[in-house]
Amino acid sequence: MRFVIFLGVISIIGIIALQVYFFQITFNNEERKLDQKIQVALWEVVEQIYALNQINYSGINPVVQVSSDYFVVNVNDFIDADVLEHYLVKTFEKQNIQLDFEYGIYDCQAEQMLYGNYVNLGQKENKPTKIELPKHEEFIYYFGIYFPWRKQYILGNINSIYILSGILVFVVLFLGYALVVILQQKRFSELQKDVVNNLTHEFKTPLSSIVLSTDVLSENEISKEPDRIKMYAAIIKTQANALLGHIEKVLGMSELENIGKLNKEIINLHEYLAQITEQEIWRTNNKNGNISV
Repeated sequence: MRFVIFLGVISIIGIIALQVYFFQITFNNEERKLDQKIQVALWEVVEQIYALNQINYSGINPVVQVSSDYFVVNVNDFIDADVLEHYLVKTFEKQNIQLDFEYGIYDCQAEQMLYGNYVNLGQKENKPTKIELPKHEEFIYYFGIYFPWRKQYILGNINSIYILSGILVFVVLFLGYALVVILQQKRFSELQKDVVNNLTHEFKTPLSSIVLSTDVLSENEISKEPDRIKMYAAIIKTQANALLGHIEKVLGMSELENIGKLNKEIINLHEYLAQITEQEIWRTNNKNGNISV
């Protein structure tokens, strides 16, 4: 039983670990595809700016990904903010990048990044972050572009992982429920075993009393002692009623399945011991013994 429970716990941990692994793999793949699309789109923007400013391509990669959500793009010439925003919007729409972004243009005279604008492409709340875009020491004429909703955008594109997560939750709940049922059945089995052992003793005691009483009543001399006959007849009746009570307990064993609702009652231990002593004292007297309480 412990081995089964151990395997169940290991299975649940394994399923959760596997799901986390698949989630990470899926997220990384979507992140890589998005980065590639952004790189391609920014390259197209640079080419359009080069064509507008009549600049020849230098052969150096103009796009640098500074962090997961921030890119710096070298254009080697003056940048008009309105033209840049127009190119960015059109190119992102062409690449189907429905992602809000903020951009800033580096002013080489002021030696700082000048905030450009917040562009709403992903139908998010139009709420600029107003973050300070960091400078890039390698370039002179460049712009920076920041994607504040990048992580949320990726999570929204991996709907399949949520379906798998739902299946995982269902499987984990089912396995957890199965483990609870197994533990309850184990407790119930142990309780049944204890009850059967106790009932075996409870059956043996009154039967022994009834057999002993009948042996005494079968003696020839007992007919001369009517008081003793009444006493042993009362003992037989008492023990027979005790047997009937035990039989009713056996018939009601199904009630033990609800372990949490066992009927408990307070008893007077002195009266209970006195009752047992009264029932057993004659047995010890017949065997030349005595009971001391």
